[in-house]
Amino acid sequence: MSIIEALRYEQPRDEQWGAYVNAFRGEWEARQNKATFTSNLPQEDVAIVLAGLLGESAVRWFDEANPALDGRTPAQVARDTPGGIRILRSLLMRMHA
Repeated sequence: MSIIEALRYEQPRDEQWGAYVNAFRGEWEARQNKATFTSNLPQEDVAIVLAGLLGESAVRWFDEANPALDGRTPAQVARDTPGGIRILRSLLMRMHA
C-alpha cells in the first residue's frame, strides 16, 4: 500500500477535521495576511490549518515535493488525486500529532 493510499484509508471524519480546524481558528482570525494563504491554497480550512502549523512557510510547503506524499507536492495531490483534499487533511493531522 502506498503512503497516499494509507492516508486515504485513515482520513479523518468531517467532525474530527472540523474540530481540528477550530483549534487553529483563533490564530487565523487574528492574521492580517489571510489572503496570502487563501489565494494559494485550495480551501480555507486547509489554509487555516497550514497557517497554524507552518506559518509563513505554508504556501511554499504546498508546492514542494513531499516524501510523505510519495514525492508529489501537496498541490499535485489536491489537484490530481481522487479524494486529494481528504488525503491532505489526514497528512496535516498527522503532522501535528
